[in-house]
Amino acid sequence: MLETMRPTVSGVCIVATLVLARVAAPAEAPPWNVPERLRPAIEGPSFKTTFDVGTWLNPFYLRGDFDGDGSPDYAVLAIHRSDGKKGIAIWLSSKRDPRPTMIGAGTKSRAGGAVSDDWEFFDAWQVYGKRTVSKGAGEGKPPRLIGEAILIEKTESASGLLYWDGKQFRWYQQGD
Repeated sequence: MLETMRPTVSGVCIVATLVLARVAAPAEAPPWNVPERLRPAIEGPSFKTTFDVGTWLNPFYLRGDFDGDGSPDYAVLAIHRSDGKKGIAIWLSSKRDPRPTMIGAGTKSRAGGAVSDDWEFFDAWQVYGKRTVSKGAGEGKPPRLIGEAILIEKTESASGLLYWDGKQFRWYQQGD
């Protein structure tokens, strides 16, 4: 009986190894899910040589008018290739530079009271329309948005707004 079980056990081990390898490998963003205007940016050397598109959240990119110029801007989940640190790459239509503004993914950025180069903490995000921002948890005066913002959340825990102030992206804590 043991002889007939060996192929079954080894077969199960092989299948388990293949499944785990697929789960551990970073998923690629299917090209048909990437907007045509965004493809050259994520396929260009200023992004692709250092980062991969992150697919740990759905959607893996957001389109909004983050700088308030009336043209679409894009935010894409990013993973630093050398160390796996997660973050966001943002391309503003008003900037002619093909390099994105990096938030996390190896670049130190403020979220809440901490500065981190790995923004692995959030598990939900969405575009926050240009409107009045309510007073956040323990924060100062709410910002006046010049464009749309990105609402970043750790579900059932905390949230904050990532917004453009005309010069750089800033964080405003919403809830804890």
